[in-house]
Parts: sequence; C-alpha cells; structure tokens
Amino acid sequence: MTITHHPSEATLLRHSAGNLSEGLSLVVATHLGFCAVCREQLRRFETMGGALLEREPVSILAPDALGRALRQIDTPAAKVMQRPSSPTNAGIGIDLPKPLRAYDIGRWRALGAGLRYCSVGMSRGTSAKVMLLRGAPGAAMPAHGHGDTEFTCVLSGSFSDRTGRYGPGDMGEASSSLDHQPVIGMEGECISLIAIEGKLRMHSFLGRLVSPLLGF
Repeated sequence: MTITHHPSEATLLRHSAGNLSEGLSLVVATHLGFCAVCREQLRRFETMGGALLEREPVSILAPDALGRALRQIDTPAAKVMQRPSSPTNAGIGIDLPKPLRAYDIGRWRALGAGLRYCSVGMSRGTSAKVMLLRGAPGAAMPAHGHGDTEFTCVLSGSFSDRTGRYGPGDMGEASSSLDHQPVIGMEGECISLIAIEGKLRMHSFLGRLVSPLLGF
C-alpha cells in the first residue's frame, strides 16, 4: 500500500498535543493506523513535547487539588463528553479500523445515486459531524465548498477530486478555500471516514436537497 496524502505537520502536532476536536482527531488516528511514516512523525512530536515538559519548573499543588479534580469529574460538564459504553455497529457490514470500534455507528442510509452514509456517534457537544461514506464506482458527491474544516481518510477503494487521487489510508484536509466534487474510482466501491466542522456550501440543487439529511 502506497500512501501519498498525509495530514500536515501542523495537524499532527495538534493531534499529539490533544488540540484537535474529537471528530478531526478520530480521522487522524484512523490514518495513523495505515501510515508508518506519520506514526514515526507523531512519535517524534510526542518525544519533543515530553522533553519540553521536563524543562518546566515544578509547581506545588494546593492541598485540596486532588479533591477539586475529583469533584470536576462528577460535574455535568465532564459527563457531557461520555460516549455510549456499548457501541452499536452490527449493521455496518465492514471491518472497522481500531479507532472507530469504540463508537456507536448507525446503519447505512441512502444519500443519492450510488452513495450511502452512516453517522458516527460523537460525544455530546463535539464540534464536528462524523460519518462513513460509501460510494459505488463512478458515483460523484455533490459539488461543495466548506465553511470550515473537512478531514477525510479512505478506508477502501478510492476517490479523486481537484487535489488528486486518494486510495486506502490517504487522508485529505479541506479548508474553506477548497471547492471540490469527489468522484469514486471505477475499480470498486469506496468507503471513507469524514469529519466536517462548520457548514457545507452546496453548489447544486441535489446538494441542497441532501444537505438536511447530513445535518447541514
């Protein structure tokens, strides 16, 4: 497997520091399962971060620090981030990458000609909408732009857009400057994991028709 599209160094650095939203971080973690090059880069960032922490001056904790931390764990704000303890993925019909196995995943739903999607259940309050997208050979997503950020990792098959061809393990990062129309490769079905922050700007009647299905 040859991976040609990787997350940027800035994205890997944010992932290593825990500064990505849950949905975007899930896509990066899925790519890392495919890509030894990015796993090594992440290891270097984590080593560098550990070295910087060791240089920080030691701070003395307040006597009630542990008690306050335990009380925070029991607050409603902390519980907002809890995910279902028994994920449901029985209707998916594919082998999920390890990072996805802890998540509740819905059943496949029709999105348009040759396209289906299923939602990936994020923690309440997370900023990204996350889904698996399944496309038949030659199927095209509605042309669209982005209000914010879209991360995509291909699990199987391929798609192409104006930025190139994406095969298994490849990860794309789309920002508000990119308008595109991904088209599924003719060699077979394509399944991708997608996390979207912000709204999509649909450029066709069909796109505007299906947008509410995706929650946009």
